[in-house]
Amino acid sequence: MMWRKLKKLWMKRVFLCLGDIRWICSSRALDAAKAFSRFSYGVHDNSLDEVSFIGGKRMSKGSTAFYCFKLDLSVGSCQVLNWRRKQLDYAAPMTVEEYSKGIAVAGRLKNVDLAMEPECTPSIITYNILISAFGRLMLVDHMEATLREIKELSLTPTIHTYKGLIAGYITAWMWEEMEKTYRIMKAGPIKPDIDIHLLMLRGYAHSGKLEKMEEIYEMVRDHVDHKETPLIRAMICAYCRSSHVARVEKVEKLLRLIPEDEYRPWLNVLLICLYATEDLLEQMENSINEAFEHKAYVTTVGVMKCIISSYFRHNAVDKLADFVRRAEHAGWKVCRSLYHCKMVMYAAQMRISEMERVLDEMDRVNMHLSKKTFWILYHAYERWGPQSKLEQVIGMMCKHGYKVPLDACNS
Repeated sequence: MMWRKLKKLWMKRVFLCLGDIRWICSSRALDAAKAFSRFSYGVHDNSLDEVSFIGGKRMSKGSTAFYCFKLDLSVGSCQVLNWRRKQLDYAAPMTVEEYSKGIAVAGRLKNVDLAMEPECTPSIITYNILISAFGRLMLVDHMEATLREIKELSLTPTIHTYKGLIAGYITAWMWEEMEKTYRIMKAGPIKPDIDIHLLMLRGYAHSGKLEKMEEIYEMVRDHVDHKETPLIRAMICAYCRSSHVARVEKVEKLLRLIPEDEYRPWLNVLLICLYATEDLLEQMENSINEAFEHKAYVTTVGVMKCIISSYFRHNAVDKLADFVRRAEHAGWKVCRSLYHCKMVMYAAQMRISEMERVLDEMDRVNMHLSKKTFWILYHAYERWGPQSKLEQVIGMMCKHGYKVPLDACNS
């Protein structure tokens, strides 16, 4: 009973498929469905030939297979695939659509043998695809083994072969092999094109080789400036990581090439660190304001320490206090160093009451007092007073088990 229902449903799908392509009249569609049914259930091995020649009109083998795949029947479609692959019709090879449908069926069945046919031999295009795939997966050993096989088969590498190799080495951060491949290209008959130069520009930027990066950039400047914003950002990263004496000027020159609508939070944070390291307080604050406007936020302590170090070197405690307040509201990473820096700077300017308010700020963000906090208080009260608060701090240090200065004990 169940088999009859399935057969009825299957026959309905056959009629729908054959009706859609409109290649035979309805009276002949039944003959096609019966022929395909006999093929699917192993009644007649040559039934697909009957499907391809019905109603006085022969379909091509590709059309027959493609529309049989549309029936989406596991066993039948699998047999159609094998039938189509075994046809020695070299004038009409399997198309991309047929392969796609067949591979989809094979994936659902999970046990279809799609081994290479004996008369099929791989070309350089096949090996280029393998090199590209291995490179993206950072399988460098497999990629190089594929290259050796190309040489053993005496196949001629193409520009895409070298492109896949260089891209793979860049993905794996193998800079020496990347340069070696580039030198082989320059010395050989296949010269680097603009795509190769763009890859090398990215590779030199990631590896931090600024001189070679600038050399390649001069070769493709017009193209990069107008069409390769990601490469411009990569070059900015290279300058930010370097110790180049004119890195700020070069970064700002590249920044002018990036459209305003291509904002990247990570690049914004990188610029904040650059300006903070160079003690360019105004530019740093402009980048910080831009981050606040775009609702970007910092999640690492290292970046926050870089910012507060710049404020400390400029002795800009009021600007630091404003930054801490905005960072708290924006959800940036807050750390104890933010508040300790404020306390030290307030104490240096004898602003004791404001220093004490920092303790309330720390309590508001559930940040307990540490040994360093007590030491900052101790030195502030020792220098400016009052003596009663100094003694109170000494008592708190003893209570928490922290070491007390000897001169405090003698007094």
